[in-house]
Amino acid sequence: IAAYGWDLNNNGTIDRYGRTLTHVFDKAGSQTVALTVIDSQGQATTLQKTVNVQNSDYVNAFSNGSFNSNTPTQENWQNNSQWADKGWFLNKDARITGGHARISKPGAYGGYIGQVTQNNKVHRGQQTLRFKLKNLEGAPKPNSWEDNQMTVTLWGINGQFKNSDAYNVAGPEQVGTLPMQSKKLTQKTYGTKENGTFDWKNFSLDVNLGQGYDYLLFQINTKSTHNSSDYVAIDDIFLKGPTPTQTNNSANQSSQASEPRKAALEEPKDPTPTSPPAKKPMASPGFPSDLTPVARLSFDEGTGQLAADTSNKSKNNSGRLRANAGWEKGKFGQAVTFNGQKDMVTLRKSSDINLGTHNQRTVSVWFKADDVLNNNKQVIYEEGGKVRGLNMYVEDDLLYFGGWSTPKRQWMGSWIKTDKIESGKWHHAALVLEGTGRLQEDAMTAYLDGEKVGSAAGTKLWAHRDDIGIGNINGTARFHDGLIGRKGLGLVGSIDEVQIYNDALNASQVQQLAGGL
Repeated sequence: IAAYGWDLNNNGTIDRYGRTLTHVFDKAGSQTVALTVIDSQGQATTLQKTVNVQNSDYVNAFSNGSFNSNTPTQENWQNNSQWADKGWFLNKDARITGGHARISKPGAYGGYIGQVTQNNKVHRGQQTLRFKLKNLEGAPKPNSWEDNQMTVTLWGINGQFKNSDAYNVAGPEQVGTLPMQSKKLTQKTYGTKENGTFDWKNFSLDVNLGQGYDYLLFQINTKSTHNSSDYVAIDDIFLKGPTPTQTNNSANQSSQASEPRKAALEEPKDPTPTSPPAKKPMASPGFPSDLTPVARLSFDEGTGQLAADTSNKSKNNSGRLRANAGWEKGKFGQAVTFNGQKDMVTLRKSSDINLGTHNQRTVSVWFKADDVLNNNKQVIYEEGGKVRGLNMYVEDDLLYFGGWSTPKRQWMGSWIKTDKIESGKWHHAALVLEGTGRLQEDAMTAYLDGEKVGSAAGTKLWAHRDDIGIGNINGTARFHDGLIGRKGLGLVGSIDEVQIYNDALNASQVQQLAGGL
């Protein structure tokens, strides 16, 4: 066989060549596709097949955007179209370590890391490039010329290309006489001068991909990161976008949101049309696809005392059922039930949670209180103690979200409350913290069932050796009325799907969790 030609709109004209391809159709439903197979003698046979095109969300354009020890990497020269979809290319001064990509090295002026993906015009229109950066500065002051600098760039390319001067961010170049067009879709510089220093912080850039590109090239380059205490890193790189809108041609002629319509096509083994593929089942409430929790307890074991941590980016933050905590049917699968006395799930101390200092934190939990009118405090989640910590609890028909860090009277505590809870009903609660070393307004935000409850002042979450409890207090905790509580203030009810992020989730991401997506 010499060639495979695809007629994708059933008009008798070959649109693209290749044994396999991915194509985005203009609309969902049945589509007729023709494949013409041509041999070396010029003989051709055409087969037709009807495919059922399903609506589907955009997936991340880049693979392995959340780094770990198994992330595929390449040499710095493997940064062109020939090496697309093979992993992250990086120069000798960048490396994958500790669950992220570090792009600084003592004595090295700068480094870079990037990825080439053959996108085949799948991602189109308005998209958002999201990533998380770390910037710790080691330059002595006032040597501002030594401030760390990070430049993030995204190109769209049609045609094969080379990238021979990645160090200087020269961008894609034409290979020989082969036609190639490229566009710099976005570029922005971050660093000590622009953003100050921070442990980890989320950033996003709006990008318009128009009608799409054959290839996408992402790259981050650093400069002045040579001091011994400089630490610059990136993690959780995602390129995704909202679903486009179009007019619905049904009887009511209303306008509705429509998702990208994709189909992966390959040489058919049988020209007879096959039945449509089965829909992918909806998962239980996992997590936003562009972020990874440091702990996820789904409580689906249904037996025993161990509650496994199923996050793939953690230090095994599993929980253990204590006292008479048991199992019952949950919001999704199984859940843990508590009697309000000594029952609880405890998590061991971890740098992911209580032993580390974190500027950002999100705690997400599904809970059901048997009696919300109970005037006893019913703890759903708590970490920390009387000095520093976070918690969620029910008391007297109210749900409270709290946080505090009392050394030097820095943050004496903030509590957000809502009465929008009901007995015997599953609710989703999320506490989001995005703070710094100083007390800031609106640093802590609370959500109930996907809706924002309110915001309050807060700081970052410093390391605290006090323990972590689910369904009860594991040690001590501080409350809105000044009480320093101990064990025995437990929930009478059930808890399911506990997730802890060292990221500050936005409203849309919290809604995904609350919607069970």
